[in-house]
Amino acid sequence: MQTPEITYRITENKKLIVKALNENIDLNYELTLRKGKSFENKKMNRGTTRKPDFVNVKLMHYDQQFMDEDTGKPFTIERLHIVEIEGKKSDGWKPIEYYSLENL
Repeated sequence: MQTPEITYRITENKKLIVKALNENIDLNYELTLRKGKSFENKKMNRGTTRKPDFVNVKLMHYDQQFMDEDTGKPFTIERLHIVEIEGKKSDGWKPIEYYSLENL
């Protein structure tokens, strides 16, 4: 095989890897959304009291199960998780970043 052919195959393989990684990111996001029992759009301050920075977020309400160590009985706590910031997918306050050929 000639060098350009090898380089081309490496690039094509990287494209397949990037596609698979980004598809897994979307599938994990979909799994996260399926855990939610309800969703709420809200404005939240991600700045400080003196320098507020209000952004639109989408909150997911979900239940988390725990076991009481003393009684052995299960109990549930309702939790909130940010799934979108300004309409972009996020994991908490961190926006979800996709892979590209440059950062692989």
